Amino acid sequence: MNHLRVPHFVALAAALLAAPGCRSKEATFESRVRIDRVEIVGRDEQRSPVSVDVSFSWVECPGTQRQSIRSGRALAQCLPKLGKGEVVPVRVIWEKEDHGGYDWHVVEIAGCAIPPVDDDDSSFESIQDCHPSIQHGAVLGFHCDRLPEGELLEKCPWFRRQ
Repeated sequence: MNHLRVPHFVALAAALLAAPGCRSKEATFESRVRIDRVEIVGRDEQRSPVSVDVSFSWVECPGTQRQSIRSGRALAQCLPKLGKGEVVPVRVIWEKEDHGGYDWHVVEIAGCAIPPVDDDDSSFESIQDCHPSIQHGAVLGFHCDRLPEGELLEKCPWFRRQ
């Protein structure tokens, strides 16, 4: 008789975990990034910065994790003091998207707030973990996993999409 209860319990647990109300709505993380580039890409009539691109690498995440963000006046006036190679703190929000998956947004870098921009095609990320492809003791190339998993998600859980 007990063997019939186990499948029902498993089915109930799976249904509860899959229910939208049971998933996390939002989480905040802190990490560090290495600045690769800060470039003013727009100025007003008085030559004050109004738009900036900042590119960085996630230093605490395994693999090659890079991100570029374009933002407006507040960030453009706050970030130019940063130099290439500097390691600075970031704050990340991981949240559920309208389509049902999850995404992350860097909301602060080096103490500078980054207002969210949902439809900016200038901002992008490249998340991948690459390893050499070895056959018969010789390196023939490399293989890159572009879906975050394993150690990457353990150290940098905001990359999780589901």
